[in-house]
Amino acid sequence: MAYICIGPSQELTKFELSLQKGYTNLKVIMLRWEVDDRMREFIVFLHVLSAVSIGFYAVFPFLIIRLGKLTEATRDGFAASLALMNRIGQYVVIVAIFTGGYLLSDANLSGGWMTIVLILVAIMLAMSGIMAKSLKDATKGEMQGLSKAQLLSWINTICLVIILLFMVNRDWL
Repeated sequence: MAYICIGPSQELTKFELSLQKGYTNLKVIMLRWEVDDRMREFIVFLHVLSAVSIGFYAVFPFLIIRLGKLTEATRDGFAASLALMNRIGQYVVIVAIFTGGYLLSDANLSGGWMTIVLILVAIMLAMSGIMAKSLKDATKGEMQGLSKAQLLSWINTICLVIILLFMVNRDWL
């Protein structure tokens, strides 16, 4: 009697291969832990939560436009809250990278798709990191870097929209 140990991502391919080779006396052992399914559900939950949280970058350019129109008394507090939201967004993007990387380990996606999405997420992370200095300067009353922060936030928004298009249409590449 032959034994084949199958992991969660190779279930059908190895089983179908063994049937094509003509094994008649075959016993398949599934190596799955109860924790694996619950852990995957938790990772998916974290990934969806981080993706929804990253969505605030879609409105970030409009918030920066609003920051330029505020009076000096309210500008500092609003700029501080934008800087805090950007810092939290950076950590959320990192969580999305790690959870997405785990989910990619089981996914049947092309290398081009994975590369493009990873590059876009890295661009988002870089732009939000560069934008942090301009937002910190805005909390001190220096508004010169506000146009730079607005441009970087538009780049973030465009990257986010492209990432969403790739997530919805996984068969593009």
